[in-house]
Amino acid sequence: VTSGTDAVPPSLVALSFTPTSVDARDGAVRVAVTARVTDALSGPRDGMPVSFPGAATVLTSISGTANDLTYHGYALVRQCGDSQQSTMLADVYLADTAGNGRVVGSDELAALGLPTQLSVRQRDGQGPSAYLVSVRAGEPLVLRFTEPVIMADPLAATLRVDVNGSTAPGAWECRNGSGTMVVCDADGAAVIAATFTPTAAFTAGDEIVVLPTSSPPARIGIYDLDGAPLYEVDLAARIA
Repeated sequence: VTSGTDAVPPSLVALSFTPTSVDARDGAVRVAVTARVTDALSGPRDGMPVSFPGAATVLTSISGTANDLTYHGYALVRQCGDSQQSTMLADVYLADTAGNGRVVGSDELAALGLPTQLSVRQRDGQGPSAYLVSVRAGEPLVLRFTEPVIMADPLAATLRVDVNGSTAPGAWECRNGSGTMVVCDADGAAVIAATFTPTAAFTAGDEIVVLPTSSPPARIGIYDLDGAPLYEVDLAARIA
């Protein structure tokens, strides 16, 4: 058998997806995707060459010739995602039937004048989390949330602060993203940071733990603005 050698991956000629901005908060949305790929020798491989992270891409048809194929399909943007608003970058991987392949990055797509980004709004299916910003001797404990939250009950009834194994009395204060003090469990408070001032000041060597007052499987009672509950809280620090 005498045959030629194909060592060159395919080329992307065209790419489009429409719309380029979707709002899926009321239900999943389809984004029509079309890509044209050429390969002079063995020909492009079957299979959609374009995908978006977090969206399911479905190939519906292929047209053209063995060496010049146009792929038709859609990306299904789901109702719930990791955040309320995000940007999905198109992932393009070209391959031919001889096994040659390559990734077409965002910079190359932009240089070709092709679209790169899909702007997406979704319901936030990712719950918030909390972390300790500061806990020092003689100072309050500062807790911060990864996104604005609302609370079903006052924070003192939701979280407790243990010092050396015993619950420490004290007072909580909450602030929103603008730094304005708000009532922790007020409607629409959108708390982003909370400060706990203990009745007896923290001292060097204290072991500090922040825990929920409820026990699993009960929810903690802290939610993001889309209703996703706070992850389990178990934050610890030792004051130097």
